[in-house]
Amino acid sequence: MPPTKTTAPGPIRRPREAARKKDEAPPEPRRERRALSHVGGKVTIQGGSEEEQAALTHALDVSADEDEVMQDVHGFHSYPARLHPKTASRLIERLSRGDARVLDPFCGSGTVVVEARALGRTALGSDLNPLSVELAWLKSRGVTRKFASDLVQAAERIADKAEERRLARAEPYKRYDADDRERYPIHILLELDSIHHGIFSLEHNEPKRALRLVVSSLLTKLSYSEGDTTRRKAPRRLAPGFAIQLFVDKTRELAERLVAFSERVPPRTPRAFVTHADARRLSYVEPKSIDLIVTSPPYPGVYDYLDHHLHRLRWLGLRESRLQDDEIGARRSYRRRRLGEAEDLWVREIGACLREMRRVLASDGRAVMIVADSVVDRRALRAVPALERAAKENGVDIMAVASQKRPIFLHGAEEAFHDAPREEHVLIIRPGRAPIQRSFGKPSERRSEDSEARPRSRFDDGRPTATRAPAQRGPRERQESRDRSPERSRDARHVKPKSR
Repeated sequence: MPPTKTTAPGPIRRPREAARKKDEAPPEPRRERRALSHVGGKVTIQGGSEEEQAALTHALDVSADEDEVMQDVHGFHSYPARLHPKTASRLIERLSRGDARVLDPFCGSGTVVVEARALGRTALGSDLNPLSVELAWLKSRGVTRKFASDLVQAAERIADKAEERRLARAEPYKRYDADDRERYPIHILLELDSIHHGIFSLEHNEPKRALRLVVSSLLTKLSYSEGDTTRRKAPRRLAPGFAIQLFVDKTRELAERLVAFSERVPPRTPRAFVTHADARRLSYVEPKSIDLIVTSPPYPGVYDYLDHHLHRLRWLGLRESRLQDDEIGARRSYRRRRLGEAEDLWVREIGACLREMRRVLASDGRAVMIVADSVVDRRALRAVPALERAAKENGVDIMAVASQKRPIFLHGAEEAFHDAPREEHVLIIRPGRAPIQRSFGKPSERRSEDSEARPRSRFDDGRPTATRAPAQRGPRERQESRDRSPERSRDARHVKPKSR
């Protein structure tokens, strides 16, 4: 692949920091916030059976090793706050049977859906973000070598035409607004214009969808932005024709990744079903039809996925209105709230999701939810006490919680966690048969454990807290028979797809 920088002559945009005097102190270094760059550590477990404790410990015993994090399709396209592929795979393997139906109602870029298919499960996923739906669809579908070859050939034809237009100094197919002209070097914007037009001129829909995502994966690298989750500018010195060649190279890489994933999928595994839906209204799923849910909802007040992906959505021609109106946990919704108001909002938002999970889970099904503590109003919003409130109000039982320390990325937020560290939590949840009777601790209540303060919850009931080393245990075979009713509607076909 060509280098991202060359010594070719041409204009270069420099940020204001470039004009800093030599004797001026350099700025404070930014804290690294890359997806999956901070994982692992001691696992503290509360509640759960031996099987569940072993599953949680094994799932969290992961590293930031690039071979694991970027395996086949997981290495295509950046996405903030991704779930570690090994964590998803181990949870699915330990907590479900081979013929299980696995759902992720916050599927993001498709990690759970991909790993469920790789284990031979029937995989379903949905998200309110249309970019997420496209990514999860592409990464989980599996392709033939012929499709991969045809995809590369289509990209090469588009690139040839774009190169002809570049050499001819052709006018763009459309006028671009000030945001686009300021975001990209002008010659790069013209190359993207030709590529974009070529993709949307394709006759068949699947190659068109795939190549749109190739362009999406390049936009940050070709722009003046330092990354997906920052507004900082970075200088770019990109040679003429760079975007065109990078488009072809990235398509070849995608084709290889898709084929590699296809080889991981067992024969006769059903195709994944991925759709655009709100996690509070899973109308495409029948009641009591899901064996396992593995999901990581947006952490309250941490990210604003609309802001991160709005530019991509518009380049891809995807509508953002539902994400703008209904995004759960969005930073823009929590930014000006007091801590109590923010927690109440989170309990309402995630509570509606828990209620829908209860509806779709089989009587012996389980949900696994990955969440983390966050900061609102300069104070810590503790995830577990808030989820306990939501669970109690919506008829589900939290059976186990596993926690690991996580760094604090927000400058100045250390004081919010002065009494207890920030943690990420994995919770096992089951449909409740009756309202929970035990009392719940308030987020402000604290207790001392292992010389470290921790927020009080219903799990602080005198039972020992287990810190376990990784153990090798197989999944428990559940003996209860399941109701396999025939398909009764168009949506039901997606819940119980036929094997290929």
